[in-house]
Amino acid sequence: MDEKAGKAEIRRCGASLSLDEPRLWSAEDPYLYHLQIRLLDSNGQLLELIEEPVGFRRFELREGIMCLNGKRIVFKGVNRHEFSSVRGRAVSKEDIWNDLLIMKRNNINAVRTSHYPNQSVFYRYCDRLGLYVIDETNLETHGVWESIIIGANDLSAAIPGDRPEAYAMVMDRARSMYERDKNHASILIWSCGNESLGGSVFYEMSQHFRRWDPSRLVHYEGVTHDSRYPDTTDIYSTMYYSVDQIRQTLKETDKPYISCEYAHAMGNSCGAMHRYTDLTDTEPRYQGGFIWDFADQSITTKNRFGEDYEAYGGDFGDRPCDYSFSGNGIVYGGEGHEVSPKMQEVKYNYSSIRLTFCDRQVTICNDNLFTDLSAYESVAVLKREGKLIAQMPLQLSLAPLSEKTIELPIPIPQEEGEYVEEISFRLREDRAWAKAGHEVAYGQGVYGAFDSSVLLAKRAYAPKDSCVSGDGSEIKSGCELENGEALPDKAVAKNQEENADEKKRPQGRQRLVGDGKSKLRVARGWMNTGVYGEDFSVLFSGRFGGIVSYCYRDKMLFCDIPRPNFWRPMTENDLGNMQPLRSGQWKIASSFSSMMKEHGRAADYYRFEELEDSVRVTYTYHLATSPSRDCFLSYRVYSDGSVACHLEVEPTAEIGQLPEFGLLFTMEADYEKLRWYGRGPQETYADRPHGKLDLFSNRVADNMASYLRPSECGNKIDVRWAECMDTEGHGVLFAMADSPFHFSALPYSPDMIDCAQHAYELPRVDKTWIRISRAQMGVGGDDSWGALVHPEYCIDNSRKLEFNFIFRGI
Repeated sequence: MDEKAGKAEIRRCGASLSLDEPRLWSAEDPYLYHLQIRLLDSNGQLLELIEEPVGFRRFELREGIMCLNGKRIVFKGVNRHEFSSVRGRAVSKEDIWNDLLIMKRNNINAVRTSHYPNQSVFYRYCDRLGLYVIDETNLETHGVWESIIIGANDLSAAIPGDRPEAYAMVMDRARSMYERDKNHASILIWSCGNESLGGSVFYEMSQHFRRWDPSRLVHYEGVTHDSRYPDTTDIYSTMYYSVDQIRQTLKETDKPYISCEYAHAMGNSCGAMHRYTDLTDTEPRYQGGFIWDFADQSITTKNRFGEDYEAYGGDFGDRPCDYSFSGNGIVYGGEGHEVSPKMQEVKYNYSSIRLTFCDRQVTICNDNLFTDLSAYESVAVLKREGKLIAQMPLQLSLAPLSEKTIELPIPIPQEEGEYVEEISFRLREDRAWAKAGHEVAYGQGVYGAFDSSVLLAKRAYAPKDSCVSGDGSEIKSGCELENGEALPDKAVAKNQEENADEKKRPQGRQRLVGDGKSKLRVARGWMNTGVYGEDFSVLFSGRFGGIVSYCYRDKMLFCDIPRPNFWRPMTENDLGNMQPLRSGQWKIASSFSSMMKEHGRAADYYRFEELEDSVRVTYTYHLATSPSRDCFLSYRVYSDGSVACHLEVEPTAEIGQLPEFGLLFTMEADYEKLRWYGRGPQETYADRPHGKLDLFSNRVADNMASYLRPSECGNKIDVRWAECMDTEGHGVLFAMADSPFHFSALPYSPDMIDCAQHAYELPRVDKTWIRISRAQMGVGGDDSWGALVHPEYCIDNSRKLEFNFIFRGI
């Protein structure tokens, strides 16, 4: 300080330190050194002390490929807004920490700060936990960008574009971000902004970044739509390109390629995400992408009844608005950011350990850049139809970026049945983001075959002092059935109570079907046919067209006639690609199929057949479609109370795309305990299939996902059997006949869900709605404004469709 002149003299000084063979920072090993900077006066007195954690790493381009510490990097990323449904932009440190923990636990390794710099603590946490960051300048002019994209304005309207008056403001934003954040190891890429087209101002910004910081790359997607200054970006970047478009673009550029936004996660979405992650294995210059986006951007408020709910555009009288369009997270809005079912697929696809089973061998690919598999605890597990048979630790070592094939360690027993051998990789020790034992990857091989007849035989007659679960194992009495546990004594006793031989026998014209050991009693009336066995009865109606009563051990289990179902509640992606216009007739067909015709004055009554060991009743349903079509549903009743169902329809492609092909059952809401042997634990779909094959249980209400707008949810694929029960263990078992099926049990019907814009608009729960289907089309998700479900995940109704399954009371 020059006291006479009253001026301060600014001096710049610098120092360099060398470190031999430093431990390099990466997302796999986010090692940080502790740096101290001390400022002393001329007498050696301490004036200022700065302490900063620092990481050493090298990020660079090598022959058109982005490399970290010499290795090709793949971004398994997500976009994240710094926003809280409860606190708005005032996001707490706890909120940020929680978000980043969720990412690490689900194999996400990168974040784009869409579309502005975040709080400084965010970068400190990314340094510490190990997350790669694209740090984005606070610059977006989406409204102008969109007007140009749709042709309402020409390129001269772009902001900042080529406007000299914008230059200083833009550079100030870029410089402020750079100076504040430059020392964070987690930041690999500077981004110039978002959705503002190109121009000379963006190009100059990118050049400044390169002059300020040659150790990082520069990203800007906007030049995709304005290619006058292609060198603005070091990375070719697009939003919502299909995999085929990406492949074509890679032929036209020599730059590395990322999808800075992809897999639009709006509502029930993220279908076929694996097509993008698989592409990173076959196209070296395609180096991953960032899901749009991390969390639903909702606002927690109260409805007119004083109940909390997650509000979206339009709920505050705001017009114009984008309504639910900001509900596109892989976690929900609200306090704590609860993980949505979509995260199951994200975690699987983003895993850095891949396992492929073939015969009795498994090929293990270690996609980690720097971590040997010996750093993980590896475990082999063998289960027979959900029951643990054997488990053993493995001693696996595999260098990074390599693969090997090994023999499966646990032999398959000779006993018939379906076996699943799983290899799981888990954290060997506690990390900052998860405890030891946290699973990071798994793979499964399936061997043998599931036989429903064995299951049904085990369930046929249980001893009075026990009952049998859906997997055929005995459940001891004494406590409630919860997650596969036992039933209360009184329920077991009541459930196993034997009726007297003549109790509740039908009167009138009766016939016996079958031999003396497995006989059925049939009562034929003018309009109804009753079929009676030892512990059950089925009443078929000629007037109303279906099963009007199915009783098992004195319990009437269905409260409405089972109906052919061709509809699923519409998803946000369905609405965005106009699915109702292509498939709307199937909704009407599901609601109004009937055996009646000629304005209700005639009918195609059911066909009744007495077979050697069973009886069969077949209904013809006329579908409310144009052109008109019929479907055929037959029930074959056996003496143990099991009913084999066969649904059939001729080719129907001209009616429209078929969302689902199956049956809809309705039970009282008391039947709210669900168990299934199939994929889980979260919902799965044809194009989002990556759940484990195992035995799972939950409550029906648990399957109602909290998507911002109610939609299709809760489906399970590859189901061998499922059962829906009340608290006493009564209910219905559904089992595969010739192939696994899709299964859904929700507290609302498809129509109810379609009609609700918010969860609180759904009615009070008084039923359990069960949909069992041969197939349901995928959910899609390349984008939410026109992208179709990929053909391989749709139902081909250009040919005859058939579906077989079995149900029986329990």
